[in-house]
Amino acid sequence: MANTTFQLRRSSVAGKVPNTSTLSIGELAVNLTDQKLYSSNGSGIFEIGANLTNLTVGGIQANGSYGSSGQILTSNGTSTYWADASGSSYAAIRVYELFTASESQTQFTVTGGFTNNQIDVYYNGVHLSNTEFSGNGTVVTLTEGASNNALVEVVGYKDLNITELDGVLWVASGNGLSGGTITSTGTISVLANSGIIANTTGLYVNSAYIATLAANSSTYANSATFANSATFANSATFLSGNTVTTNSIALSISSLGINSNGIISNTFQVGTSAYFVSNGNVGIGTNTPSEKLEIAGNVTPASSNTYDLGTSSLRWRNIYTNDLNLNNGIGDYTIVEGEDDLFLYNNKKGKVYKFALVEVDPSEAPKKAI
Repeated sequence: MANTTFQLRRSSVAGKVPNTSTLSIGELAVNLTDQKLYSSNGSGIFEIGANLTNLTVGGIQANGSYGSSGQILTSNGTSTYWADASGSSYAAIRVYELFTASESQTQFTVTGGFTNNQIDVYYNGVHLSNTEFSGNGTVVTLTEGASNNALVEVVGYKDLNITELDGVLWVASGNGLSGGTITSTGTISVLANSGIIANTTGLYVNSAYIATLAANSSTYANSATFANSATFANSATFLSGNTVTTNSIALSISSLGINSNGIISNTFQVGTSAYFVSNGNVGIGTNTPSEKLEIAGNVTPASSNTYDLGTSSLRWRNIYTNDLNLNNGIGDYTIVEGEDDLFLYNNKKGKVYKFALVEVDPSEAPKKAI
């Protein structure tokens, strides 16, 4: 029986291409190694098949879309999609959210949004085709309503402009910055004359003026408020007469100076009764203390019979008092001075005793502390 198999012109030599001399108009030839199919239109050879040298098409669709003006065709490793031709000014963050659907629910809002054509949707673990859902960048809409308690997963990416990212990505070098914005070109700006300096290693505070800067002037207002705490780098200067409020405690300042070691050198007041004066004295209830600590009021321990005044190794030299009251919970006595005698009052029994005093030569007695 005659062989009726139809065969094309063919070659198994890699890279071999027919020409118009060897291939008639409309005749087909195939390179089996290159997996390319050729034909001729009389004036030239054109090809169809794998590894094309040239390809002309009317349009390309990716994920059911031709894209929009300025976009490019790209891939996230699992699918091909159209995206902005953003270069290094953009990044992508992963999007994932799991929903438990209610009966007939079709719309699901994705926290933070997503980029269209960069998401996959799964319904109870089954991957949905592009015709079974749509998205607008925020909401995924199913073509058919879900069943009650069905699990709907949205997985994909969101293109993120670097100017949307938190944090400072670059710091300009130099000894001064101006303006008021942070841009993706590497500029961070601060108010002029604010004491903040930039160099190649970053930003640091040279000095700080703690007050409110009046608009369009270099004059500082008379108050500044701190929420909880304030930390000063290197130095802080307060203008005369200013007031600082922190944690609802008024701190009155009169030319308060803080040096580079954090030491305050001038007089200031905390609240209405505590005063710190420039000679190192502290007054509570008095603004003119003459001793290291002067208190205009009673001093008591936080709880009874708990704390000591001095220790066995650190004792007070002298204690100056009028009557001396003793009460350890068992006895209750008061020692009272008379002109020539010492008297002991038993406050529980209502009795009074006199100490038996024997006069001696002063040379026989130990010397007083002072």
